[in-house]
Amino acid sequence: MNPQQTQKENIMITTRTRAVVLIGAFLYVSATAFAGGVAAERIRFDRQRAVVLQRHDEAVQQWHQFLMAAEQRKVEAGSAAGAAVQVVW
Repeated sequence: MNPQQTQKENIMITTRTRAVVLIGAFLYVSATAFAGGVAAERIRFDRQRAVVLQRHDEAVQQWHQFLMAAEQRKVEAGSAAGAAVQVVW
């Protein structure tokens, strides 16, 4: 075998190995960046969702309090009217 041919083969193997390592590193960094972006977006979305849900829960609670107060007033008014009817009879 020719020494130049052996050296040429070694350079090709080294170049091919280097290319495979670089491509693998690029894919790894790309996948890591993608996963990090997905995680960051998910965290941001969850925070916004939590704020909206908290406002919704407060509105529902206020509505329930309003309904309970209205029902309580109705019960009190009904018992007062019932007492008046009993006195008359």
